[in-house]
Formats: sequence, structure tokens, C-alpha cells
Amino acid sequence: MDKKKFFIVTTIPDALKFLNGQYELIGETFDITAISSQRENLEAAGIRYGVKVHCVPMSREISIFQDFLALLRFVFFFRRERPSVVHGNTPKGGLLSMLAAWLTRVPVRIYVCHGLRYQGCSGFKRKLLMFMEKISCRCATQVISVSKGVRQMLKEDHITDKEPVMIWNGSISGVDASKFDPGRLFDKDKIRQSYGFDKDNFVLTFVGRIVKDKGIDELVEAFTALSEKFPTMRLLLIGMIEDDGNPISPVTKKTIQDNPAIIAPGEQFNIPEILSVTNLFMLPSYREGLPISLMEAGAMGVPAVASDVIGCNEVVVDGETGVLIPPHSSSDIENAVEKLYMDKELYFSMTRKCREQVLSRFDSKKLLREYVDYYDSLVKMV
Repeated sequence: MDKKKFFIVTTIPDALKFLNGQYELIGETFDITAISSQRENLEAAGIRYGVKVHCVPMSREISIFQDFLALLRFVFFFRRERPSVVHGNTPKGGLLSMLAAWLTRVPVRIYVCHGLRYQGCSGFKRKLLMFMEKISCRCATQVISVSKGVRQMLKEDHITDKEPVMIWNGSISGVDASKFDPGRLFDKDKIRQSYGFDKDNFVLTFVGRIVKDKGIDELVEAFTALSEKFPTMRLLLIGMIEDDGNPISPVTKKTIQDNPAIIAPGEQFNIPEILSVTNLFMLPSYREGLPISLMEAGAMGVPAVASDVIGCNEVVVDGETGVLIPPHSSSDIENAVEKLYMDKELYFSMTRKCREQVLSRFDSKKLLREYVDYYDSLVKMV
């Protein structure tokens, strides 16, 4: 008997990594196709995750002509292939795939809300982004929220009248306890050397998109002050500096280039190795859904300084596994880092608690099985 078709949609291929771990398990029951833009990157992702791919060019920003063209391509592809499940992720990919799946009467239409982009906007753009979320939810048969906070805001902001589902404690894939394990044998001297560190350096690490909404302007400003007081501190910024849509300030960009204590090597794929030489993980974001990067740091026994916003405050236990701070505040970043740098007893207490706290709530093995059981139950109902 042929497997039923299960289409996973994201705006850009890089976002497919958030479902890593689901592909193998879903593939036991379904025939998976990953749909995204950027053909070359998508094909590489298909090889990496062992799934078929189909390219639909999409822009992350609003573009009426390109968005309409992408919608038509989705409609034609869904009508031809007749999937049983369309699993929409990210704002643009979610909107277009849910709308096309509704138009072509796909029986199971799952919209996964990873976060609420409109929270970082105001005026007309905020209203437009809220409207897009409403359409995605309206066209879906099921809405999955990755966190309690996102689920609450979906209801409070009247985005959907459906009851959003949260699988186990949230997240889309959780954290792989065997991959992110501080007990693994890492060649820490070699890793430090590759980034220009020595054993005396106290390393602050950020992993993600280098954009304004991630609090990078405030982080770099705070680190500039910290590095003057503590010359052995280093800031490692892992990710691409994006110039479109939500860029960091020119001052921040120049500081990153000019300050020898700030290392920005771009996107890296050896995150466990990087975290093995990290002392503090930094995520001073303005908004989040449920950040996997915080889970990965916690699983590696690395305390975090993170914003007290939806998602971050569901991973970091303030005072136990890290420090939660108000967003938009470089002084609070500076004070939190200095506190953990100076108070060694508090810092090492946090390192001992991080891994257990994270894995008790977000272990990928349990979470992924819960997801697959949920998908199976939906298909059995149609």
C-alpha cells in the first residue's frame, strides 16, 4: 500500500532544520516532500534530511505579485499531487501553503505557529501581519503552537477561534540529548584555537540570525562596555548578518567588524562544539516562539542571559539556569553578564542544573514520538 503524502512547507530551506528529527519518524508512515524556496539550498537540505523536495520561489517580505505567483504554484502542485497532509511553517510559507491547501481541499492542513512576527511591528505592518496569521489559522484544520505563551497570545489577540494545540511541553523538535551532551569528548583546545580563544577567555555566544529583533544592537553595546572592564571576555556571534528587512544598525555592524574581541564567522554547523567552549549563552531577543538555541545551550550545561519574553521564559528558569532580563536594554545585559562572571558560586550552580531542567521538558525522543502519534491520529480521522 502506498504511503500517504505529507508535505512540509517553509519559506526558506534553512527553517527546515527546526523539524530535524521529525523526518525519519514521519517517514515511517508517510511519503514526505519538503517544499521551500532557494532551489540549490533546498536540494542540499533534501540530501541532508533524506527527503524529496519541491521548489516554490517565495520572498520573506511582502510582495503582492511574487506572493500571488507562489500561491498559484502551490495550488497547481497540490492539485496534481493530492497530499493527505500539508504542514505549514514560518509566516509566508505557512500562509501560502494553508491557503492553497484550503483551496485544493487537502484533508489535513496543519499550521505551526513558531512565533508571532507582528509583535515586533507597529502600525499598518502590524495589522497586516496579524491579518496574515488569521488567514493561516482560518485555512488550517489544526493550529499547533510551539509554546504556552504563543498559544495564549493567539487567543488574546483574537488570531484564531480554534483551540491551538501544544504537543507535550511545546517546541517543534526539542533537543537531541545525545548530540548536545557536555560529556562528549570534544577537542576544546582545537575548537578554541579555531576561533582565536585561549583558556582564559570567558566566551559569550549568540546563535541565530544577526538582525535587530534578536537584540544584537543592545548585545554589542553591552559587550563593548564589558570588554573594557573584563579584557579576557569574548563575544562569538554565530549566524549570518542580514541586510534586508530587519538589519542591525550601521554602528553595530562597524563595531562587530572593528572590535577584535568580537568574532563573527557567519553560519556554522558545529553548534555542540561551539557550546562546549561557551561560558554564557546570549539571547536578548525582542520576541521568540520557543527558541531551540536556548534548549541546546541548556542541554550542554551552559547558563543563559535571555530576554523575559514569550518562549525564552519557558526555557530559562530565572535564577536557576540563567538570568531573564527586559528586552531592549543594553544595561540589563551588561549587569546580568557581570553578575554571573563575578559570582562563581551562582554561575556553577546554574551549570549543574541546566541539562536536567531542559531534558525533563524538551527531550526530542519523547517529543517527536508525541508529534508522530498526533499526525497519525489526524489522518485516521479523515
